[in-house]
Amino acid sequence: MQTIHENSKNLQELRNGELCDAISALQQEINQNEIAAQQLREAEERYRIIFEQVMDAIVLIDPVSAAFLQFNSQACRQLGYTPEEFSHLTLFDIEAQKSRDQITAQLGRIQEHGAETFETLHRTQTGKFCNVLVSARPILIGEIKLLLTIFHDFTARKQMEDELRAAVINLEKHSQAKSEFVANVSHELKTPITSMMYGVRNLLKGIAGPLPEHAIRYLKLFDTECQRLVATINDILDLSKLDNQSLILSPITAPLKHLVSRCIETFRPQTEAAQISIIQVVDPACLFIRCDTGMIQRVLCNILGNAVKFTPRGGTVRVEVSPDPEKEQFARITVSDTGIGIPPEAMAHITERYFRANNHATGSGLGLAISKDIVMLHGGKLNVISPPPGQVKGTAISITLPLAEPPVILIADDDPSILLLLRHHLTNQGYGVISAQSGQEAILMAEANHPSLVLLDLILEDIHGTTVILALKSSRTIPYTPIIAVTGATLDEGTTDILTRFAIPTVAKPWKIGELMDTIETALLGMTAFQATHYKEIPP
Repeated sequence: MQTIHENSKNLQELRNGELCDAISALQQEINQNEIAAQQLREAEERYRIIFEQVMDAIVLIDPVSAAFLQFNSQACRQLGYTPEEFSHLTLFDIEAQKSRDQITAQLGRIQEHGAETFETLHRTQTGKFCNVLVSARPILIGEIKLLLTIFHDFTARKQMEDELRAAVINLEKHSQAKSEFVANVSHELKTPITSMMYGVRNLLKGIAGPLPEHAIRYLKLFDTECQRLVATINDILDLSKLDNQSLILSPITAPLKHLVSRCIETFRPQTEAAQISIIQVVDPACLFIRCDTGMIQRVLCNILGNAVKFTPRGGTVRVEVSPDPEKEQFARITVSDTGIGIPPEAMAHITERYFRANNHATGSGLGLAISKDIVMLHGGKLNVISPPPGQVKGTAISITLPLAEPPVILIADDDPSILLLLRHHLTNQGYGVISAQSGQEAILMAEANHPSLVLLDLILEDIHGTTVILALKSSRTIPYTPIIAVTGATLDEGTTDILTRFAIPTVAKPWKIGELMDTIETALLGMTAFQATHYKEIPP
């Protein structure tokens, strides 16, 4: 009996313990559920706050009826409706850019293919329009397909963009008007200055008879100042053209040594007066370049002008032409001086527009900047070093330009020995040569070969040289090919008239090789004005 009683007691105790454990576990589970419920309520509150406080309108849309099923407060504020009013609206009521059929088709496309983002116009409660960026994507709530849509109002940004765009347009118009004004004024200034230069140079040539030494000195000063003014005016004109990409280059094949020598001669009066030595060194490998000779002469004259201006009395300016070590088939022209040099802090800005080192009082600050742009249009580059290697002061400015195949010169003469002699001289100078022994043959060869220049004897066996000139100048393909006439001692009136009309230079027999080569090279450099091609056609 005692054993049974004890067993019953133990069983009762066991049952009471299990019950306590069960109650404890149930209480723990209730506590955990309450914590989870609290966390869920807190999460819902956070999401509700986010949903309500976000700056964009958030709307759940029925893709079939386009009705607004759920929305935040910003959706009401954005369009100016109360929550009650907004709950009765559909997308058809606010969309101002698309038709009902277009809206339905777009909702169906989003539901089937996925999210889309697009811009549109929404109509507000007051009838005004706002620019809206719409992002819509399909979602599934239970078994119901809805579209989660965000409306971002960018009306204010759009207005700012429109105002900025209008301001930019006005600024561009103003800039264009300013450029046109500057160009017109520059042209108006250039015409009288050019006339003054023409008159001064004629006086220096003695057209008005001998002049006293002090008058010649003043006239040379006038000529120098006129050149400086014309250079400044050209810089202003080119600046305008560079800004609107309308600068026209006229590339030709030009003799490089003659081009450099011509620029150096421009500064001969200043260098002689200041006792500045100019040394010219030209590598024979650099015979011809492809460039707009007028533009490149201005670049070289600008660089040389700076070198002469900043080199003290008794100093040296060196002009060296050599193959470019960094790029094949390019020549490098380096102008170095023993002048004051460029301060280190100015080196990074020396080719910027309007920049003047040491606050120098003269100059427009455009020369090097425009020179750099012109050289780059030719496919080359401009580089500045100060001081040059091996010097304690001074500056070296170099430009690179594309080398060119030798020009081909057509010689027309009925004397075989003259043809042989001219061929020898010209080929020694690096030119290509073709020859004709009659006028008719010269016309045919010129049309077929398009030579760079024609060297024409006026006295030929079959036809007179003036007939050849008229035939070439009336040609459709080579009317601007330069011609040099080889003449006798005297010319009749008709021949003189034709040569004058076409501005054809002459070389009288017996010619000197130096005079002949100078005339040929000058004629080739003068081709620029007649071969206008846009700068983009120049190969890099």
